[in-house]
Amino acid sequence: MRKIARQMANIFFIRRLSIFIRLIAFLICLSNAQMGFAQTDSLLKRRIGSIQINGLKHTRSNIVQRELLFREGEQLSKNEIEQQLAESKYLIQNTNLFAEINLKAEPDSSGEWRVQIDLREKWMLYPLPKFNLLDRNFNEWWYTFNGNVNRIVYGIQLTHLNLTGKADPLSFRWYNGFNRTWSLAYFQPNIDVHMKNGVALGASFTDNRVLSYKTGYDNQLIQLQSDQPLRNTISASITLRHRNLLYNRSFFTAQISRMQVSNSVLDSAYNPSYLNTNSNTTWFPDISYSWQHLHVDNINFPLKGSAYGFNISKRGFGWNGNLNMLSIDGYWKKYQPLSNEFYLRLQCAGLLKLPFEQPYFNQRALGYGDYMLSGLDRYVIDGVASLLLKASISRKLFSVDLPNPLRMRQLTKIPLQLYLRGFTHQGTSYLPNGTLFKMNNRWLYTGGLGLDLISVYDVRFALDYSFNQFGENGLFLRFSNFF
Repeated sequence: MRKIARQMANIFFIRRLSIFIRLIAFLICLSNAQMGFAQTDSLLKRRIGSIQINGLKHTRSNIVQRELLFREGEQLSKNEIEQQLAESKYLIQNTNLFAEINLKAEPDSSGEWRVQIDLREKWMLYPLPKFNLLDRNFNEWWYTFNGNVNRIVYGIQLTHLNLTGKADPLSFRWYNGFNRTWSLAYFQPNIDVHMKNGVALGASFTDNRVLSYKTGYDNQLIQLQSDQPLRNTISASITLRHRNLLYNRSFFTAQISRMQVSNSVLDSAYNPSYLNTNSNTTWFPDISYSWQHLHVDNINFPLKGSAYGFNISKRGFGWNGNLNMLSIDGYWKKYQPLSNEFYLRLQCAGLLKLPFEQPYFNQRALGYGDYMLSGLDRYVIDGVASLLLKASISRKLFSVDLPNPLRMRQLTKIPLQLYLRGFTHQGTSYLPNGTLFKMNNRWLYTGGLGLDLISVYDVRFALDYSFNQFGENGLFLRFSNFF
């Protein structure tokens, strides 16, 4: 009996084990089938049946459509349309016209993609009081000139980001103080039905009563101040832009300028090589062609993508003497997201001016705008050939959206993002007489840590603690916006 019972138990166990194995096999097959259905669904191409754009109050719809990678009637899979929605969002964001952008696509009852684009426009008209510095940056003003309030230039800037709804900005600036300036600029990016060509017009007048006429041995600017104009410049320009592809642009610019410099600046006691001419008044053209590839997620503060380009320009009517110069410059930038909210940024830029014998007015190189080494903010390294390398790794510390207490339709929330950044900058600038200056014709390097605070409309405040090879260190503040 015991033997029969054991046999019956074994048979019962085998049957239950067989049922369990079959159940597992069924579940595996079902899972594979579902994965197959999911893969099939992700690869299934659907026709784009409609594209709906919401939230446009002033901007014309074709301005948004111009930035889309897809069109009605195209056949796209789920993977393809998700990728193109993300890329199209970056392109729309880089028009600088919208505060909020949301794109989504869902199949409708007929199985076609229904694309919905929800936008919130930025303010378009900005009448702003402006306070600029006579100096190249805040740090030169603060450290070299002890924050002298007399070096603040005041005025007004009137900007319309989208004058006729065609993404055509108009800007007027008027500044008063030691340097007086007015300028007017208008850009119409779409002058043809295919929206590939644009034109920009500009005119300006500047009257300088504080003038940097020379660079000293320590690579700091030497300035002259007067109650009378030391230099005045009037110029007018026209630029033609061609944008055949979404990420590529080319520009052709023609500008004519008239410059008059005080005889005291050209005196042998100051800098007779300032213009490299015996006359204190000169007319000169600037003709340039530039090409750029811009494929980034946000042009104001990129975290992903790449940008590169070059520029060739010719100044003056001849090839030697006076202000005549042929200039070639190029740049390459790479922005790469890493894991755990880390971001890598690499930059390389170079400049060449021919012939090498240039007047002081044409010798600008390292130390102006973004073409500088953090930690050498107080210095300029003039040159006719220069190279700049930058590398940094950033880590996002936090990102929050604060409610706007003013309850504005164009700005319902105030975004704040904070990044910690470690960086190193290296470069060099060559002058034929570079041995007369401390920092020319040698390899320079700096490094440090920084904080980047990004807020409304990608306004950026940067605070860097930098050091350089000369044993100097300190805190340096920077500010930038999309204007």
